[in-house]
Amino acid sequence: MATSGKAPAPAGYESPRLRHLEVVEIRNGRPRIEIPITGRLRPYEKIDVYAEVSGKVLRTSKPFKEGLSYRKGEVLIRISTVKKWF
Repeated sequence: MATSGKAPAPAGYESPRLRHLEVVEIRNGRPRIEIPITGRLRPYEKIDVYAEVSGKVLRTSKPFKEGLSYRKGEVLIRISTVKKWF
């Protein structure tokens, strides 16, 4: 017979039962802070975009609209220079 090496519990003793266990994952890094506010944002910097060619603006994965943000290397617009003669 194997034993745990612990002394037996006194008569009438009930071991405490675990009712709820919460596990939280901790990571090093910058904390994510959210501030719930309403208002109007102003851009830090504004640029104008001009095309060097004329043509029809084609769709991309994201619409090209004022106020949207784009990442480095992301396609802003595509321009078709194909001329159709009718």
